[in-house]
Amino acid sequence: MKTNPELSIIIPIYDSASFIMERYRTLTSIVAGVTEHYEILFCNDASPDNSQEVLETITRQDEKVRVLCNTINRGLGFSFKKMAQEASGDIIVATDIDLSFDITRLGEFKAMMEDHDVVVASRYAGIKSRIPLNRRLVSRSYWLLCKLLFSIPIADMGSGFFLVRREALNRVDLEAERFGFHCDLHSKLSRLGCRYIEVPVRYDHDIGPGSTFKVFRHAWPTFLETLRIWWGS
Repeated sequence: MKTNPELSIIIPIYDSASFIMERYRTLTSIVAGVTEHYEILFCNDASPDNSQEVLETITRQDEKVRVLCNTINRGLGFSFKKMAQEASGDIIVATDIDLSFDITRLGEFKAMMEDHDVVVASRYAGIKSRIPLNRRLVSRSYWLLCKLLFSIPIADMGSGFFLVRREALNRVDLEAERFGFHCDLHSKLSRLGCRYIEVPVRYDHDIGPGSTFKVFRHAWPTFLETLRIWWGS
């Protein structure tokens, strides 16, 4: 009889072909040390490179991996929702493919889920992370906005590594399709009374090719998307 996975690791993909395979191998070596009952879901958000080919190679080698694909670029929020709907694990683990957050803490985070509904890796709570000034200013300004509008109980609004109970996730209706997704998710989970813990972790900004969030391109649309979430709440 097939056992449902304990963990569903969900990873959005955009223009990442050059390092997908390496980070996949790193990730699976860590996850396998935590539990043998896991699955990995990738969602390729219409990458212009050959990310899809690399992902399909992985699926042929590993039956624990599934790949979803957006025919046009739909954004982080849309991709997260798509993967979460397909996931079958009791705990959803969201991480970026660059593994810039210290994914070796996964076992510790999983243990924390015994007493919490959401565990968030943090670059800002009780730790000093090396983040470029422009990114830090935008990040902290956005956190302040979300704190004022929604009273969200975490310091790292855009954390790229967090765990959430699928049962809790199924109780929220996520609207944001792009980078306003983080605010949408955490505002609604906290409003449900979900038990949060935020954990300081090592963060390496330079480990990958850079975030898909570009300040001058995405900051204003994210601000508008966040205001729409607030207006509809």
